[in-house]
Amino acid sequence: PLTPPTVTIAATPTDSVCPGETVTLNPVPVNGGTAPTYVWKVNGITVGTGNSYSFIPANGDIASVTMTSNGSCISTPTAVGTKTLTVLPDATPVAGVLVSPNDTVCQFNPVTFTAAPTYGGTAPTYRWFVDGSFKATGDTYTFIPEDGEVVTCELTSNYRCRLATTVTSTGVVMSVDSVRIPTVSIYPEPGLVTVAGSPVTLIAVASNAGPDPLYQWKKNGTPIAGATSDRYTGIFADYDSISCVVTSSGVCANIGTHDWVFITVFPLNVQSTSTAMDVKLIPNPNKGAFSIKGSIGSNTTGDLEVEVTNMLGQVVYRGTVKAQQGKIDTGIQLDNTLSNGMYLLTLHHGTERKVFHFVMEQ
Repeated sequence: PLTPPTVTIAATPTDSVCPGETVTLNPVPVNGGTAPTYVWKVNGITVGTGNSYSFIPANGDIASVTMTSNGSCISTPTAVGTKTLTVLPDATPVAGVLVSPNDTVCQFNPVTFTAAPTYGGTAPTYRWFVDGSFKATGDTYTFIPEDGEVVTCELTSNYRCRLATTVTSTGVVMSVDSVRIPTVSIYPEPGLVTVAGSPVTLIAVASNAGPDPLYQWKKNGTPIAGATSDRYTGIFADYDSISCVVTSSGVCANIGTHDWVFITVFPLNVQSTSTAMDVKLIPNPNKGAFSIKGSIGSNTTGDLEVEVTNMLGQVVYRGTVKAQQGKIDTGIQLDNTLSNGMYLLTLHHGTERKVFHFVMEQ
């Protein structure tokens, strides 16, 4: 059967060379016969004949060869092969570095450094240093930094037209923020004791919470829709528990904390005299055993009702203690099977009421 001849071009040393470098082009014939002939062109202009052609190319030059075959049973006597030549620029390699997630991170978080070379060649190699000390090889390096540490990458390039073989990146200076636990305190206006139907404004003051903390107010443990600023105004029922959850922002974000208050509401035309009761709970925190000491505001002998509830409102202790000449000094022992956590102690004496929150850590 008749077969067509074909020819391709092999470039020595390569088809991508440095400025001023000579390239030798050689034909690679198929079905060329025993004595094919060749005509060479560069950008369409005939530049030579023979079994090879050498020249100094410009970037983008298109070399072609026309082969005339003397083979047997060929469908056409000629074939054309082409090759585009690239002239690479002389350049100094650059050792770039990408940092993930950032060069500013929270304490104890790992950081990954990835080499991003320019003119690194086809097979660059890398060495990583921290504060000048060698740490690792490879195109990435991951570690947990400390504040002020400087990371550099040493690039060894095999780029063909390099003006230097080994270069070092600009140092990446790490900024590491310490983990700080936020705190929040709630301040009421005008106060935590009010009369029915009167609004109370609660203001949350956060510390160590970053530049833009998140707020969520809750009433009796249930989030209040839309109450997401640092203050909340509402009309409350007696003994409502109002809390504010603060979530930190900034580098060390998403650390939460909370504070809470209890609202005392008296019916209209009934005033509180709670300031007359001066009682303390000690110690706090405790292991379920604590003392109630102080004055009930009068010199008489009377009973003081004592009630302890958990944060779900369940009564875990109820009793009565006696004041002598207006003074009280008594101990309370809770059931040692109770769980650790926050509890509420409520004292009643006549129309007065005083509420403590305390922590039990058995």
